[in-house]
Amino acid sequence: MACRWLAVLFATGCSFPAGHRPDGGTDLDAVAPGTTDDDAHPCWSVAELSVTFCLTAPLGSPITFGTSSTVDTDTSPDCRDLQPGSTSACVIAAGMITIPSTTTISATGARPLVLIANQIQIDGTLDAASHIGQPPGPAADMIGCNYGTDGRQGGGGQGGSYAEKGGDGGDKNGDNGAHGAAGGTISGTVFRGGCHGGSTTSGGLAGAGGGAVMLIANSISLGAASAINASGASGFGAGPSDLGGGGGGSGGMIAFATPTVSLGGAIFANGGHGGGGSNGGSGQDGIDPVDPGDDGNGGNGDTMAGRGGPGYPNANRAGVSGGGMNAGGGGGGGGPGRVRFFPPLSLVTANISPPPS
Repeated sequence: MACRWLAVLFATGCSFPAGHRPDGGTDLDAVAPGTTDDDAHPCWSVAELSVTFCLTAPLGSPITFGTSSTVDTDTSPDCRDLQPGSTSACVIAAGMITIPSTTTISATGARPLVLIANQIQIDGTLDAASHIGQPPGPAADMIGCNYGTDGRQGGGGQGGSYAEKGGDGGDKNGDNGAHGAAGGTISGTVFRGGCHGGSTTSGGLAGAGGGAVMLIANSISLGAASAINASGASGFGAGPSDLGGGGGGSGGMIAFATPTVSLGGAIFANGGHGGGGSNGGSGQDGIDPVDPGDDGNGGNGDTMAGRGGPGYPNANRAGVSGGGMNAGGGGGGGGPGRVRFFPPLSLVTANISPPPS
């Protein structure tokens, strides 16, 4: 895809936002992270998301991810030890963190992923998304989601909701109340991933919500071919026998805390696409989002069964109702996650989806 380069400089009175110790100690000076001596343990806070990360040792040597790999945020040895009182997260910290153009770093696990450095350079892909049939992205589907109301057998499952509502599922033909109904939005002041979609009885399984990733640095540079993805997974198609497709998961959260950022490439936390309903034969799975503008349709329904709904950025995310005798409905598409900048950045571009909030 064609990507437009954007350079954004934040005018701030210091080189980096000041942190504070979670134990109530004295606030740190506003210095570049990692410049304290070996006896000082640097802390970073983002008040708007109520998170604080205090390392037990300085940042350390630069890290370059030379090969593609997956970080399990619960067990990875790359996760640094944090002082008591810190927000639970897998924190990877170094003087400089680099993801080269040939490298994809993926993340899964119950804890969110946080990168902290003096400088972060991403020319490859940082993948905190959930993908159909694979373990969910980091901190996806945490407690606090509003999952709405699951449908009955033959109705499509609802899409997951986060910054906006997901789509309702489609009805089973002849049963106008069979569909799953999407729940309401949830707060953007919590550092967390997105919310999974819904399934109906014996129908296609729902897609997981997208994960949560935060980048904290004096300067962050994203190359023209880079990508940071925290999209939701798509829903599965229904198995044979007039059943409903699974709903797509909502997007998760991508957060940046930096006074200086150069943005290229793609940043997206889109909703997953719904799975297709069945009518004798199986419905097709939805296809996961692949770029910021991907609002493609969900999986095809079998014969007269309903197609899955597209996820965000499509405004109409509802699954299609079945059109033949007892044909199942399609799953709803997932709603958007959140992209957040601290200090705030108001920017509308096709390469960031949804727009920063």
